[in-house]
Amino acid sequence: LDDSFTCEKILRDWVRMYYTKSQSDLNTNFKMSILMIGAANFLTNEDTFLSFLKLCFEIMIQLSSEVTENSSFQRLIQIIDSFVYFIVLCIKFYGGPECSLMASKMNFFSRVFEVIISAIDKCSDRRELNIFQQKIYERIVICLLLEISRPETVTASIRFNFIVCILGFLHSLRPCNYPSFSSSFLFLIFQSNLISISLSLGFDSKAASHYALILQDFFVYLKKNIS
Repeated sequence: LDDSFTCEKILRDWVRMYYTKSQSDLNTNFKMSILMIGAANFLTNEDTFLSFLKLCFEIMIQLSSEVTENSSFQRLIQIIDSFVYFIVLCIKFYGGPECSLMASKMNFFSRVFEVIISAIDKCSDRRELNIFQQKIYERIVICLLLEISRPETVTASIRFNFIVCILGFLHSLRPCNYPSFSSSFLFLIFQSNLISISLSLGFDSKAASHYALILQDFFVYLKKNIS
C-alpha cells in the first residue's frame, strides 16, 4: 500500500511537471523524477525500477476501471501520454552515456513490455477488460510508435529493433490468448504507422516477418469467429 501511494504521488508529480513546464525543462524534470524514485528505493537495481513501472501501470488500470465516460478518460489519457514519454526518456538515457549499446536498451524495452503484460494478467482474468482498460494499451502502443519514430529518440539503425519488440508484444496479446483484448488488437495492427514502418525495409525484413505473424493471428481469430 505504501509503495502504491508513493508511486502514485511520483506519477502525478511527473504529470504535473510534464504539462506545466516547457519542452526544454523536461530533461530537468525527468532528472527530478528519477531522484524521487531513487529516494523511494526504487532504483536499487533494474528489477526494483521495473517494479515501480509495474505499480504505475497497475495504478492506471485501476483508474481506468473507475472511468465511466469519455470526458473522464481524457484526463486519464494525460497521465498515460506523459508516462509513455517518461518511459521513452528512460530508454533514451538508460545506463548513462556509456550505455549506448542497442542490446542494453532493447533488453530494458523488452522488460517494460513484460511488465505491461504482467499488469494485464494481475488486473484482469483475460475476459473482463472494460473498454477504457483496453484503451490504455491502445494509447501506450500508439504513443510508443510515435515516439520511437522520432529521430531524436533512437537512431534509425536500432529503430526497427524496437518495432520488432512492439510487434512481439502484440503477438503475445493475440486474441486467442487474450479474448478481452481482441478489439484493441485489431485496432492496433492496422495502424498506418505500424504497417509503414514494419514494411519499409522490404518484405524479407525481420519487422515484416513479425508483422506477417500478427496478421496470421488476425486471420486465425477471423476464421474462428466467422466459421
